[in-house]
Amino acid sequence: GKYDFKVSEYPIPANDECQNAIPILSDSLPITFPGTTVGAIADFDVFDKQCGGTEDNRGVWYSFLGNGKLMFVSYSTSYASQLSLFRGACNNLVCENNYEGLGSFFFVPMNGVEYFVLLSGTSFPEVGDYELSIEQYEPPENDSCGNAIKISQFPFSQTGDLQGATPDFDVDTVQCGDASFGGVWFSFVGTGKAIELEFKTVGTDVNISIELSLFQGPCGQLECTSNLSGNEANVVSMTATTMAGVRYQILVSAFDYMIPPYDKIPFQLTMKELVII
Repeated sequence: GKYDFKVSEYPIPANDECQNAIPILSDSLPITFPGTTVGAIADFDVFDKQCGGTEDNRGVWYSFLGNGKLMFVSYSTSYASQLSLFRGACNNLVCENNYEGLGSFFFVPMNGVEYFVLLSGTSFPEVGDYELSIEQYEPPENDSCGNAIKISQFPFSQTGDLQGATPDFDVDTVQCGDASFGGVWFSFVGTGKAIELEFKTVGTDVNISIELSLFQGPCGQLECTSNLSGNEANVVSMTATTMAGVRYQILVSAFDYMIPPYDKIPFQLTMKELVII
């Protein structure tokens, strides 16, 4: 019988290979890259599969140098897609994570480490147009224990914002809370009296998972004193009896800033000494 035989040729994207990855500069953020994976060639062979990539995936590459700041990565495509995140060098890639079908994620890169982003289809036929967007958040001044805001008198009240706060513990050192929570720090010296702490979000109706953690000791030798999670009212409070002359650290943190609408997370922390009658 009769048949039609058609051959099409497509130009290869400029960033089709890891060594030709488009660099993303931190001073250019936020930024959106429109593009296409049509014409891309498979990045891995049958003997070299990693980070979700196989001999059937075809995609394009981007790269950036980590600086320790919270990043938000989002992508939309006209095809079934996945995003693979690597660190290292093109000839020695280490898989950081594979984000198939998520469309967006938060990530805190290690300072001074080179990262590579591969946006590809989930199978050989899956190619098309895409938009890749990356933004970066400046950390609050008291993002780390060493930069905790000192509380010198009571009662104390301060407002702040958790946007840009980075996780304070990893899975191996987590204590007094959740390792994935990003938070900010306060510090005070105990007087031997009981105190009451209240941490709440303000100006938002979105339910957010918040935590209030109290430690004693210097930053390098933290001991968990108490930890409480917030309720649906976005508020948590605790009481504790302090020891005179002992340094205490307060960590207020939130997890659900990782869901839409990615707005600022304003909060208020109040602290007062209790009079025991």
